Amino acid sequence: GLFSELSGNYEIKNLNLAGEFNAINSNAKTGSLGNLGVLAGAIAEKSNGTLKDCVSSVDLSYNHYDYVGGFVGKAHAANAYMTMDGLVNNGSITLTGDSSNNVGGITGATAFYVVIKNCINNADIISANIVGGIVGNMYASISNCINNGDIYADDIAGGIAAYTSATSDMVIDNCYNTGDIKDTGYIDSTLIRVGGILGFDNKGGTTIESCYNVGAVLRN
Repeated sequence: GLFSELSGNYEIKNLNLAGEFNAINSNAKTGSLGNLGVLAGAIAEKSNGTLKDCVSSVDLSYNHYDYVGGFVGKAHAANAYMTMDGLVNNGSITLTGDSSNNVGGITGATAFYVVIKNCINNADIISANIVGGIVGNMYASISNCINNGDIYADDIAGGIAAYTSATSDMVIDNCYNTGDIKDTGYIDSTLIRVGGILGFDNKGGTTIESCYNVGAVLRN
């Protein structure tokens, strides 16, 4: 992406990104899958920043990354505060091989001190495991967000968020999904972990309020 990591105090706003980005992780054979985002791969520990009113129309194709997002791959670090407000992703996200988890139209993963609001994903996402229209692996509340893209996953998929294991205080509020959610069940055929809003709440700590889904939810 534009930045490998966002650190310190930062504010990024009113960016318009376009083009194509084909990323192959050369470190995959060593076991380091890494973080990938069109804007930034990750956020740093003890950082504090805002991403606001940015649009990405970058079509992203990739192989061998563990956190992948339309804007930020991994928004999850110790004592890191971040607000994502008014971000719109129009670029498709496509896995071209294997080895991929935690994928989202806005970000692949979030931590407790991250706020996501007023964000939209309009693009299709094709990946392997833990795939969400807005966030893949959620540890932050989400409000006023929309997913219009179709989601294709091998296991654990959701229109807004795919997965969370938070024990309490997580809220998905005033969000909706219009995209179809298609889960092949390839990784674990015994469990159904797919939903129009949230795919799988592992600890039961998430409250969903004033949300709706009109997309098809399909399990092969």
